[in-house]
Amino acid sequence: MTHGFFEHNLVVIYFSYGLAFFSMGLAIWLASARFRTSEFRLAGALLFLAGFGVVHGMQEWFEMIALLNERGGTNIPEWLLLPEVRLLHLLTSFLLLIFFGINLLYANRWAGNNGNRFALLGAGAFLGLWLISVAATWLVYRPERVAMIDAADVIARYSLGVTGAFIAAWAIRLEQNSFRRRGMAGFGRALLGAAIVLFLYGLSQIFTRPSFIFPSTVLNHALFEELFGFPVQLLRAVLAILMALFIIRALNVFEVENQQRLADAVEQRAAAQREALAVQQQARAQTEQLNRRLQSAVEDLALLFAVSRGMATLDRGALLRDAVPRLVAMLPRVNAGMLVLRRADEPLEIVSVVECNDPAAPVAERKAQGLQLAEFTARTGRPSWMVDHTVEPLEEAVLEGAVELDGAGAGSVGAGFKPAPTNDTAPGGHTMAMPLLARGQVIGS
Repeated sequence: MTHGFFEHNLVVIYFSYGLAFFSMGLAIWLASARFRTSEFRLAGALLFLAGFGVVHGMQEWFEMIALLNERGGTNIPEWLLLPEVRLLHLLTSFLLLIFFGINLLYANRWAGNNGNRFALLGAGAFLGLWLISVAATWLVYRPERVAMIDAADVIARYSLGVTGAFIAAWAIRLEQNSFRRRGMAGFGRALLGAAIVLFLYGLSQIFTRPSFIFPSTVLNHALFEELFGFPVQLLRAVLAILMALFIIRALNVFEVENQQRLADAVEQRAAAQREALAVQQQARAQTEQLNRRLQSAVEDLALLFAVSRGMATLDRGALLRDAVPRLVAMLPRVNAGMLVLRRADEPLEIVSVVECNDPAAPVAERKAQGLQLAEFTARTGRPSWMVDHTVEPLEEAVLEGAVELDGAGAGSVGAGFKPAPTNDTAPGGHTMAMPLLARGQVIGS
């Protein structure tokens, strides 16, 4: 009864069998636009697997058409009933499967662009083996046309179908490792499932149509149905459906890869924009710093010009008395000053002074601090300042220049002078002292 059920529905089995492989090939072809630029090695060989699916599916539909004709189908073109057409499709599909497997194996083992050439040589070698086997069979047995085509079918399944499926399954299994290394284990499991199904499909090719070629005289469709209770075509149809499902599932990896590459491109673009913005900000900061230096230089030049013009006199005493008032009036953020000189071994003498007008800093206190700083600076020759009523040397990094007096006693502040760090605890700001040099000797502050 079971045998009769499967025999009655064998057309449906052939149709489903062919549809599964044809759909797999069509799905791969439609998805080819997504994996043309993929970094996965599988992408370079998938179109040959698509070719196998389409051609092999059509071959099973030829089997279905022949069966329909046997059962009284009408208006079927004669060329569709030719066994040579079916054999040609079977042979082409197996060669495409071999080409796919060898190409993928080459890509897994070696780098380079010679995979297609290597696969073509391999497929050509298998085709040559089949041709030699068919020719030898014909020379030995001299069978009738239909019997010879059946024998060629059996030889194709033994020499091309089984080995092609095994090679392709092993190649897919190796490619599954690259999916796992890329953190896509789920798609890798789909590839592993496809490899297992393809391996089983290759084993099923051992059970061929009956012919005079051994071992098809024993291992054939009839034996399989006797052992398992259903035709081998049903097993192949189920395997074809599973193969299509696993491959279509694995194809989604290319969509994920494209999304990752797009996200990486967006991140790289954002990083480039951030870098460009940082460079722009750095350039702006450097420009602003340069502008400040230029402005400071202009102010220094203007100050020196104004001082030199205002002090155009030969009276040394008048020059020294007017020096501090003029400098305090012209320098920004300076509201008091004192010029102190040491003549020979005599004590320091205040030559010129402008008192502080800050009510928080009494005049006497400021003057005492000034004298204390002047004494330290005149003795050590180092710039100093007052922090919390304590005299401390100014760090060398704070200053780029010093005050130098010419032989007549006139002084100038180095253009590279940098303000000292602010100390908010010092009432009324900072009091600083700079050494005055004449002929390399400290003469005051």
